[in-house]
Amino acid sequence: MLKNKQRVRAANGSVKVMTSRGTKRKASIKPETLTRSQWLKATQTSMVQHAEKRLLPTTGHASLEFKYQQLEKIGEGGFGSVYAGYRKTDSFPNIKGRNHDVPLEALLMLQASCIKNADGKSAVVSLMDKYDFDQELVLVMEKPARSVDLFTYITRCRLGDLKENEAKNIMRQLVDAAIKMHAVNVFHRDLKPGNILLEATYGVPRVRVIDFGCSCFVTEEPYHDYTGTLSYAPPEFVLRGSYRAGPTTVWHLGAMLFELLAGSKQFDTLLFISKMLQLNRVLSQDCRDFLQMCLNCDPEQRATLVQVHQHPWLI
Repeated sequence: MLKNKQRVRAANGSVKVMTSRGTKRKASIKPETLTRSQWLKATQTSMVQHAEKRLLPTTGHASLEFKYQQLEKIGEGGFGSVYAGYRKTDSFPNIKGRNHDVPLEALLMLQASCIKNADGKSAVVSLMDKYDFDQELVLVMEKPARSVDLFTYITRCRLGDLKENEAKNIMRQLVDAAIKMHAVNVFHRDLKPGNILLEATYGVPRVRVIDFGCSCFVTEEPYHDYTGTLSYAPPEFVLRGSYRAGPTTVWHLGAMLFELLAGSKQFDTLLFISKMLQLNRVLSQDCRDFLQMCLNCDPEQRATLVQVHQHPWLI
């Protein structure tokens, strides 16, 4: 990962640039008069403006304390601390992230949660409120009840590799979530078991995507600075120092499936491309084909998100 200060500067810079450009762009420009690159920039600007309107700051600690009850500290990351809590009116569980810098993370998470599933719910956790104080920013996010991160589920709850059908049910939701995020030009960049929650529901556990601290907008141009987890970085970045959104997301999906099926083995790109990390278990041919399509070391030959979504193993 990049150092935290570098990540914060990059995120803040993106917000400022896109907001200032958005105030100058004319709404009358028709999409068909723009190149794809210009259209993407216009779309990103519109999304930022729309998200910012929905995240109007509420000032004053009294307002925050009146609406939410803060509980114990449950974690700490590169951007700040995370606390458990609940909304006082209905005891709805939530988490508070305290931060000293305005992150692009909040806007992207809000945008990614806009597209709902058939049940009217989003695979991305909801951003409920933002409180902007002089020295800190408090983001209030949904905390799915009875949930556990996918890494803990694999290593502690199941104590080993998952059955193929169970892995398929989880992957089907992950692929769908990835496609929905890319549809609104959100590139998570750090999809891994630790950033996926499994919410206990009747039947199949529900997948929830968290932690947009490394996320950015999808662009046509390749990226050169990697801010995700290096052990999941795609081979093209490891070998050539550049990567693209679609192929990288597919690689991350393949890496997560590898861990779902491998149990105690944690994925590492360097070990995988050097053939020092292999999956030794009996799997259906469709499952093996799906995994190989996702983990093709050549990004040009790697499956696209659409091809992954339409693969027979998931149908």
